[in-house]
Amino acid sequence: MSSRRVEEVDTNGRRRVTILEEEPAVQATDQEVAGEEEVIQTHPDTWNVARGWLRTFGAFVAVAFAVIETLLIFRFGFLLAGANPSNGFVDFIYDITGGMVDPFEGIVSTEAVGDGVFEPASLIALVVYAAVALLLTMLLWAASSAPSAAGDRAVTTRSRHRTREIQGE
Repeated sequence: MSSRRVEEVDTNGRRRVTILEEEPAVQATDQEVAGEEEVIQTHPDTWNVARGWLRTFGAFVAVAFAVIETLLIFRFGFLLAGANPSNGFVDFIYDITGGMVDPFEGIVSTEAVGDGVFEPASLIALVVYAAVALLLTMLLWAASSAPSAAGDRAVTTRSRHRTREIQGE
């Protein structure tokens, strides 16, 4: 038994594939459709591409703010625990986060707690940066959630198969 594949593409870009099975010359059947498939392919419009870039940028913004929040939490914890500032890692955290906390210094006074220091500026910075991150990511989400001007088209596959009846010789 041999099979033949026939592909047709119409003006809308729809592709239709038909598989024809041919019986040997000994048998009485000519041709029979063994399977049929229709695939509609669409290409994304420019708005969908822009939406994808906005969402990707939003993901990078979220990751950047998560890193900033983590560094500020380390700073607050090290100051509260009275960590050794001559330690390389602790000094690195203080150096990196110093510029982030400076705008909030002096709003509330710093207090000594045991061997450590309670620095409200770190907590204020945590809250402010979290609010900025939330507002920025929500703005990007809102900008990227508008409906597409052309509308979205789905890729559809439809298959149809028949059972083959063999006729006697």
